[in-house]
Amino acid sequence: MKKLFLAVAILCPVLLSAQNFEGVIKYGWTCSDSKVASMMPTTSIITIKGTNAKVVMEGGMMASMMGEMISIGSEKATYFLIASEKTAYKVKTDEVNTKKNDDAVVTKENSTAVILGYKCQKYKVVTKSSTIYVWATTEIDLSNVDYKGKLGYKGVEGMIMKHEMNVVDNGKTYVMTMTMTAYEKKTISDSVFKIPSDYTVKEEMPGMMKFQKDQ
Repeated sequence: MKKLFLAVAILCPVLLSAQNFEGVIKYGWTCSDSKVASMMPTTSIITIKGTNAKVVMEGGMMASMMGEMISIGSEKATYFLIASEKTAYKVKTDEVNTKKNDDAVVTKENSTAVILGYKCQKYKVVTKSSTIYVWATTEIDLSNVDYKGKLGYKGVEGMIMKHEMNVVDNGKTYVMTMTMTAYEKKTISDSVFKIPSDYTVKEEMPGMMKFQKDQ
């Protein structure tokens, strides 16, 4: 369970923001192990407007544990909304980025794929904690995009459309994959990024973030 949680946390795009992009990006999740897949999220929905971003995980036990995440650029803070507690945990953005990607060793592979009609280059990304394969495209304009969280690696050119990660847990290996299923520019209401008025705001890390930070 701990390995599954950590893998989801590594792949989860918590802090994707863009100066001028406005719209919705969706990722679908799959796993080679059916039992593990039943616990995982099935979809990540990222709503973006300027420097604000909201991430909603759908499906599986992990989605309810992780809740919703709202990153407010002007506050340099991310709120983790836990519906069962009616609590919003406010964390400074710099503290959220607990897994630095600066140490990643990136190798360009001799392979490409087409995802959502975009040609993507495959890369191998090796960090201190994991090995991940990613597919990225330069056919989507990223001139104004600022990756601050789990989606960016120095040496990977363009927007990452797919992540593939091997997870070893209790002697068993399975593959977790996160693939972009939608990239839509649309008008987003500012109300999407509002914290519900009946939620209590606590300036501390939620339990799941404390676990990730300790890994």
